[in-house]
Amino acid sequence: MQIEAYLAEKVWKLPPLILHPFSDANSPQKLVQSSRASLMLQGLLPNETQSIEQLQTILLDGRYCEVRMLFYVGKDLVRWIEQCAELVHREPALTGSGIEWQSFSNLLVEDSPQPVREKLSAWGVADYKAI
Repeated sequence: MQIEAYLAEKVWKLPPLILHPFSDANSPQKLVQSSRASLMLQGLLPNETQSIEQLQTILLDGRYCEVRMLFYVGKDLVRWIEQCAELVHREPALTGSGIEWQSFSNLLVEDSPQPVREKLSAWGVADYKAI
C-alpha cells in the first residue's frame, strides 16, 4: 500500500505510442473482399460470378493482410512496452515499485488511450482487446 501512495505523488510521462500504418492502399479493400468471399464460400451471400478457387484466393489474400496487420501492430506495441520498461528501470524511484513489462501490456488492454483505439478502429479493428 505504501508504494501506491508514493506513486500517486508523482506522474511520469510515458513515451508516445506510435502505431505505424501496416498496409498499402489496397489492404482495407482486400479485407472487405475477403470477408465477402468468406460469406460466399459459406453460402451466406449469393455468388454468381466467381469460382470457389477464386473466392479461396481472395480469402487468403485477406488473411495475409490480417497477419501483416497483427505483425506490425505487435511490433509497435512491443517497442512501446520496452521503452516504458526502460523508463521504469532508469528511474530510481520506480525500480522497486513492482512495475513490470506485463504492467504496460495490461495497461494497453484494459485502459487503452483513446487515440490508439481510434486508430485501430479506423484500420478496421473491431475488438482491439482481442489482438
